[in-house]
Amino acid sequence: MSEYTSISGDALLEGTEVEFDLFLRSGVGESSKIVLYCRSGEDLSSERREELISKHADRLCISTEDVDKYIEYQEKISKQFLVIKIKVLKRNLA
Repeated sequence: MSEYTSISGDALLEGTEVEFDLFLRSGVGESSKIVLYCRSGEDLSSERREELISKHADRLCISTEDVDKYIEYQEKISKQFLVIKIKVLKRNLA
């Protein structure tokens, strides 16, 4: 089993605290290297997220040890996204 698991950059919400180390994979095959991009506990600013999406989204990964943390993060940001969406809908209906 690999030490790292690929993730989608689209699954990261700006303005949230990343609860796992986020890595970039450079190169392919035997010559690939893993570089730490964002430490657990750091905020993911909109600028940083945009940089990831525009340049590196296909090479994002996390440690396989952090998969549970990643799933919890996804659940948490899904709830935040719904709250934001409801506020926007209410504002549009007013």
